[in-house]
Amino acid sequence: MDDINKIRGKSKIFRNIIILEFAYCSLLYFVFKVFIKQSLLFTWIYLVMLIIPPLAFNVYLYLKRKKNSDWIEINNLIIAQILILFFSIKFLI
Repeated sequence: MDDINKIRGKSKIFRNIIILEFAYCSLLYFVFKVFIKQSLLFTWIYLVMLIIPPLAFNVYLYLKRKKNSDWIEINNLIIAQILILFFSIKFLI
């Protein structure tokens, strides 16, 4: 039973990471579309801010978890990054 509780705890962390990153991307999209004047410069800034911070955050967490040999969380972070990139490319760009 202890292993099941560990996996549940790790899945809660994974869920929170996913929710925060999707909220960040969605809020950034909303601000860009509603409040920012559409120009080429602002579009590039938007694209950089849409991809780089979630990627950097996931790389940081990946390296931190890899150091602790926490393979479940490492796999979850890779899945989270793929989902965020897919969401960003498919819906927000």
